[in-house]
Amino acid sequence: MAFTITKVLILINVVFYALCTIMHGGNLYSLSREAIVLYAFHPIRVLFFGEYYRLITSFFIHANIFHLFFNMYALYILGTIVEGYCGAMNMLILYMIAGLFGNIASILILAYSLGSSAAIFSLLSLLVIYERRAYGKLGSMAALLLLALIVSNMLAPGQVNNLAHIAGVAVGVVYGYLIKFRHLSRF
Repeated sequence: MAFTITKVLILINVVFYALCTIMHGGNLYSLSREAIVLYAFHPIRVLFFGEYYRLITSFFIHANIFHLFFNMYALYILGTIVEGYCGAMNMLILYMIAGLFGNIASILILAYSLGSSAAIFSLLSLLVIYERRAYGKLGSMAALLLLALIVSNMLAPGQVNNLAHIAGVAVGVVYGYLIKFRHLSRF
C-alpha cells in the first residue's frame, strides 16, 4: 500500500473520530455534544476566547459516522486524483488552506461548524479548473460540483455550512489557476 497524503488525512480523520468517541463519550454512530463543543469551530470561541486550535480541529471532527464516511469517501476519490495531477504537497496545502478559509468564512454565522467539506469542495473545484485548462471548457467536473452542492443541502437541510463550502470552492478555483499541473505541459 503506497503512502499518500490522502490516505494520511483519512487516517487522521478516522483516528480523531475514534479518539473523540473514546475520550468524550457518544457512540460509534454519533459523537457526543461535548466533543463537538470542544473541537468544532465557533467564531465566539476563536475570536473572544483565543481558542485558535479550532481553526484546524474543526475540519478533522465529524458529527456522526455518516458525515465521516461520506467526507472520507469523497476525500479518497478526489484526493487521489488531485495528488496525481498536482502532487502530494499541493494537495495537502490546498486541503489545509481551504479548511482554514472555510472556517474564516464561517465567522459570519454564530454556530458550530465542523467537517472537512470545505477542503473537499476545494479539491472538486480544483478539478473543474484542471478540466477547463486541459480541455478548454467546463465539463463533467463542473456538473459534479454543482450536483454536490445541491445534494449536500438536500441530505441535511439547515445543517450545511454553505459559507464554508463556497469558500472551499473559491480556494480550489484560485489554487487551480496558480499551480502547475503535472499532465498539462502547456501550462
